[in-house]
Amino acid sequence: MRIVAIIFLLLLTSQLVGQEMPCNIEHSPVIVNEKLSYDIYMKVGFIWIPIGESIFIVKESDDYFNAEMTARTFDGWSPLYKVNGVFRSHLSKADGLSQHYLRWTNENGETSYDSILFDQSNLICKEFLGPNPQKQVVYDLELDHCVQDMISTFYYIRTPLYENMIPGDQLPLHLFYNKYQYNIDMQFKGEEIKKIKSLGDQNCFRLEAQSIKGKHVDKSALMTCWISNDEKRIPIVFESPMKFGELRIILKSIESIP
Repeated sequence: MRIVAIIFLLLLTSQLVGQEMPCNIEHSPVIVNEKLSYDIYMKVGFIWIPIGESIFIVKESDDYFNAEMTARTFDGWSPLYKVNGVFRSHLSKADGLSQHYLRWTNENGETSYDSILFDQSNLICKEFLGPNPQKQVVYDLELDHCVQDMISTFYYIRTPLYENMIPGDQLPLHLFYNKYQYNIDMQFKGEEIKKIKSLGDQNCFRLEAQSIKGKHVDKSALMTCWISNDEKRIPIVFESPMKFGELRIILKSIESIP
């Protein structure tokens, strides 16, 4: 699993879900023209070092919320590790499910392309994978359940009424990534005050899950996300141990764009 994918799949677990994700999702926390900017840090020894940034933007068309996330490492890291990526998801306003997902990444000069067309009502999808569109391989795949993609998941975890949940409740997720459907349980841990140097004390809801083992993550790694305890339910902080350190993604700014 590539590190760009790991950064934004921090809430994955390998256990099967005990519940099923709803296939008609109310996306009330999705704010059109919202721009969320995050700083990405890596812990080396006792020091947190800024290594990159990511930006989430949501716009809309007649039938869709059009969500885009960009991620990049800072220039100072280029000699060691360089990543640039664009991720897009078109979410149906009718049911909150992804209809099309697109990923373009460049990791140390190696490009990767992934485009998925979902037919959620018929539980099928068509995925185009390769280093670029000219060298793609097409896969016709079946789904066991309606699914979210990597970007729509970011908005899906903002939809529950966490104030009505109790610690230990599960948030089921069916996520499709790189030809496979992952059936996931995220666990609600309750309310918590999260102290963040740049933002101060934040009243948050906390989610936890075990990771999917990959190139940069051990299966035993515990992923944690803190979500703002308000009507917007904005992810404030993501934290995850890695094989080579600890990763933290922190909200930097919230803006409205034209």
